Amino acid sequence: MAIGLGFGFLFGDYYDNDYFFRPNDDEIIGSDRGDEIDGNDSDDEIYGRDGDDEIDGEDGDDELYGEDGDDELLGSSGDDQLVGGENDDDLIGGTGRDRLDGSSGDDRLWGDEDSDRLFGGSGKDQLNGGIGRDTLTGGSDTDVFVIRRRGGRDRITDFANRQDLIGLEDGLRFRDLTIVSRGNSTIIRAGRDPLAILTGVQANTITGSDFTIV
Repeated sequence: MAIGLGFGFLFGDYYDNDYFFRPNDDEIIGSDRGDEIDGNDSDDEIYGRDGDDEIDGEDGDDELYGEDGDDELLGSSGDDQLVGGENDDDLIGGTGRDRLDGSSGDDRLWGDEDSDRLFGGSGKDQLNGGIGRDTLTGGSDTDVFVIRRRGGRDRITDFANRQDLIGLEDGLRFRDLTIVSRGNSTIIRAGRDPLAILTGVQANTITGSDFTIV
């Protein structure tokens, strides 16, 4: 492992479960195997490289890149950017206005709190904005967009009938929903609680088969 302290730069190579931490702004690069990498209270730029990595940006506005492997990325607090890379990744934004990009693979994206932007990329992805008015874009392949009561009104930009699904969580059922058209879009509500907008989708094309319990 080589560490360049003067430039806030750390580099790991060929060791499992490396753990990196510095008190200032960092650029951190993991090893070719599975690493556990924690950032700090400043703005970090962290690359997992190969292996199944666990990366936590901690505080600050961080950029986290899982790259190869089945990675777990957590933005924690701050306005973060998380990119899964190859394989099947789990991305959690935490608090702040985050941008999550699954890239390729079958990924699970959770914005958590505040208004986030989620991009599934290629693969069969699950996108859950969490709390806040989020923007969800599944990308190619079959994706699941998760909605819930009191989660905030999410905008789903590319829902495709007979390909994608709307996931219902926390006890929400299809019978609880009201589905209406507004212009070229569809509004999904539970009572007076607006849950989602499906852009470019007409309400008369939406049926119970477009929903699943998650």
